[in-house]
Amino acid sequence: MPIILEDYLMEGNPLRLEQVIIQELVNQLRSISGSNYEDVCHNLRLMSMVIEELEDHINDEYIKFEYNPMGAWIRVDENEEVK
Repeated sequence: MPIILEDYLMEGNPLRLEQVIIQELVNQLRSISGSNYEDVCHNLRLMSMVIEELEDHINDEYIKFEYNPMGAWIRVDENEEVK
C-alpha cells in the first residue's frame, strides 16, 4: 500500500508513514533558516502529535489523517470521516 502525504491528507501503513514523516522533518530541519524557522517549528509541533498517534496504532495495517480547519491533524477511523 502506498503512502500518501499531502497538504490535507496522510494515509498508509503506520510504520512506513512514521518513517516518511520523520524523514520529511529531518529535511526541514536541515534547511531551516531565518525565513522559515517559524513554519518548521510549527510543523514539528503538529507532527509530534501525529507520531504519538502513529505509535498508538503502529501494528495496524492502515491509518488515515486529515488536516482540519482548526489547525490539527485528526486520525480518521475507517468507518467515519472528518466533517
